[in-house]
This record gives sequence, structure tokens and C-alpha cells, in this order.
Amino acid sequence: MFPGMRGMNPKQLEKMLRAQGIEMAPLEATEVIIKLKDEALVIKGPEVTRMTVSGATTFQVVGKARTVPLSTLGGDLGAAPPKGTKARAPRYSEEDVALVMEQTGASDAQARAALQAHDGQPAEAIIALLG
Repeated sequence: MFPGMRGMNPKQLEKMLRAQGIEMAPLEATEVIIKLKDEALVIKGPEVTRMTVSGATTFQVVGKARTVPLSTLGGDLGAAPPKGTKARAPRYSEEDVALVMEQTGASDAQARAALQAHDGQPAEAIIALLG
């Protein structure tokens, strides 16, 4: 793990790291999924370690990964919702609706439709309505 630490007692290493403000803890994970742009890496039965240094947390994952298409993953990982269910509506505030209406002259319904179409992002909705 660290150069020159071969043969060191793990408890001593942990104590030394903690003295330097580094905390390490193993996590009992059954699966790790890393979502890439066009595919996902799935690691079954991984060894996962969480390390926190100066408030920043990193994770070390060790295991055999397999590549799968995003469409084979369920849940909220980029796959289409299962048949018979609706995708969750984007959240936007009444202030967002008012802003879009004010900036574009659109009706309430047009502003809401534009916000819905652009994941609740007012700037994108305004650009779409003006374009």
C-alpha cells in the first residue's frame, strides 16, 4: 500500500496514519458500479477502503470489473424507467416559473413546459423559448 511499509503491523500503520490526520476504514460492499458516459463498470464482491485526508474522502476499490451497457442497470443509474412507471418530474420553484415568464413573455403553461423539458433549469428554458 505504501512504499517502505512492507512487514509493518497493520495496527501500527493505522495509528501512524491517524496521528497524521488520515483516517482509513474498510467498507463491506457487495457491489460497486462506476457509471461512464456510454457504459458502466460493475465490480462484484469488491474490497473497498474509505480514506479521509484533510476533510477530503477518497475510495479505493479492488476487484474484477466487467463492462455492461447502461441500459442493463436498473434504478437511478441512467437507465430508462421500467415499463408502467413514469420518470420523476424535475423540480423547479414558482420563482423559476415567474423568471421564465418575465424574461420571455411566455404564459404560465409555456414556462412550466419549458422548465419540464429542460430538467428544471431556468436559463435553458429561457434560451429555448427565445430561440
